[in-house]
Amino acid sequence: MAFFLTPGARKYRDVRGHVLKLPSGIICVPLEYRGDGSWSAIPVGGTHRMYGAGSWDIAIYVEDIDNAERIDVG
Repeated sequence: MAFFLTPGARKYRDVRGHVLKLPSGIICVPLEYRGDGSWSAIPVGGTHRMYGAGSWDIAIYVEDIDNAERIDVG
């Protein structure tokens, strides 16, 4: 049996159960995978002027996720 990855499958990163500190200074909690490598996330802190704790949800992408610091919360 062979498995073939679709182009979208290579873009998936499993970040459930993590808090991410993005290179931009945003600390966020990923909520839902939206496809094409993007996740809906809620900022919960960090140093970014526009996207701090309590702001609206944002989209984060594969490149941001790959360069983020992951904090496992179980």
